[in-house]
Amino acid sequence: MFVWSFKASTFKLIGVIVACAALLALLIGIIPSTGSFVQSSVAVINPQYNFEGVTNAEKGAEFAKQFNINVKLPQSDAAEFRIPSNFDAVMEKYNDIQRQQGMNLEKYKNKQVTRYTYVVLDADGNETENLLSLIVYKDRVVGGDISSTQNGGFVSGFII
Repeated sequence: MFVWSFKASTFKLIGVIVACAALLALLIGIIPSTGSFVQSSVAVINPQYNFEGVTNAEKGAEFAKQFNINVKLPQSDAAEFRIPSNFDAVMEKYNDIQRQQGMNLEKYKNKQVTRYTYVVLDADGNETENLLSLIVYKDRVVGGDISSTQNGGFVSGFII
């Protein structure tokens, strides 16, 4: 058995405490805060918006006006489909877009939903090359996006 002991002077003890405090301050400065990372990756939906009552294409167009999006009626497409029970890589990326705007399609896996798709109008009422898609479950908008029909276009959330 080996026992090691030493006598520390007050000066050495203060030096060790200062060194530990400096190391702790350095680590706090280097390691990012988990709380701020989580907040930046998930948006919170503003409670002023009403996501209920989308029972048809016209109600969907009214819903879009809350976000200053004007669409052409009648809509270009209304389709029913089932959200997959297992998300592949494409669906995961799409759900990331939904999470960024405060929604999440995970809770709607294997549920039958309706997608309303509209042509977006510009401020002058002219058609653009962008489409608005709303995903509705039991008269409630649970997801959606704005996408470009141009080659190499984009897909983004509709909540800005």
